[in-house]
Amino acid sequence: MTPTKLLTIYPTAKTGSNPLPAHINIPHETQYLSIPETDLTASEIALLTSLYQQEIVSKPSIKRSPWHAFLTGETAILPSVSAPVRCIYFDVRFADNTQQMGEWLNLFDALFEGCRTRFLLTETSGVLVEEKTTDALTDESLASILTVLDSDFYAHSSCVIGSYYDVSPQLPAYFIEEKRLFQVHLQHLTGDSVVNIPKLLFKEHASQMTADSVILQQLKEVLIAQPDTVSLIKELWKNEGNIAHTAQKLFIHRNTLLYRIQRFYEQTGLSLKSNEALFLCYLLVGV
Repeated sequence: MTPTKLLTIYPTAKTGSNPLPAHINIPHETQYLSIPETDLTASEIALLTSLYQQEIVSKPSIKRSPWHAFLTGETAILPSVSAPVRCIYFDVRFADNTQQMGEWLNLFDALFEGCRTRFLLTETSGVLVEEKTTDALTDESLASILTVLDSDFYAHSSCVIGSYYDVSPQLPAYFIEEKRLFQVHLQHLTGDSVVNIPKLLFKEHASQMTADSVILQQLKEVLIAQPDTVSLIKELWKNEGNIAHTAQKLFIHRNTLLYRIQRFYEQTGLSLKSNEALFLCYLLVGV
């Protein structure tokens, strides 16, 4: 059976210039035909191995770094660093050729001066461990760079920036929770290519609070029915309640903004000039 025919039998098979981990890799002309092992039964793997035993290339071995072993609980040995570290969680999907992953990862690693290691969680996602430096990228800077990378690679990437922690026995527990938040985030992607862990925690607990309160559910319905008010709340929150800056960002006069705030107060009894009311409303619509 030719590799070309295998493509019709296994539509999830891929062709590329390099063998892939967790695949049966069969050389074909100048490339490899890679069939995911998860799509094969044990009998199929044995049959393909028998048919192509002289040709099949073993899947690349995955080298476990000390960081990977520590964060996943395989060892309790603390990696040696001189500063706190954070995890950068990433996911990247390519429009055409998944073999671009290696080149994309090399460029991604180079963005972080304090990069200590990087390993994959799935075929499309992974974690980079970064030691804290004075020139660490901000959320906004990373988002701008990812926009350029996405354009160059015809890809769509998402990142979650973890918080800084001292390297201690508690770090694997922080990693587990951050990874869970990252995986939930991938299931409900928003327009932001880069978000941080505090924002994801805020979003998760806001959803839980709303679900448990009929009062908050009613207020959220009122807000959702007023798109202009939602925009006002989000911008007012971003500008820390500053009326002049918010009006400028919304391209409206300061008095117009004050009128809208007063009208919302008359409707709901909530003054957006109050930090507590603004926080509550942002909790419902800002995440």
